[in-house]
Amino acid sequence: GFGVATRVNDAGVIVGYSTASIPGGYHATRWSGGNKNDLGTLHYSGNLAYSQALGLNELGEVTGYAYAVLIEDATVRK
Repeated sequence: GFGVATRVNDAGVIVGYSTASIPGGYHATRWSGGNKNDLGTLHYSGNLAYSQALGLNELGEVTGYAYAVLIEDATVRK
């Protein structure tokens, strides 16, 4: 697996993205106090769903994005 840090706040909380527990995807991730937390992919699911955490403020609020790769017979969620 892999992990990429994109931001660190003054409290030492790190956000970024890392290999997900399902094959093929990566998810927004928060690391704090030696713990890794998968932040999920909003309403997307499956092994073609991805997310990244890109920003973090001093309150611990995270910004980022999520998306899914569409394949044949896929439907777009609104």
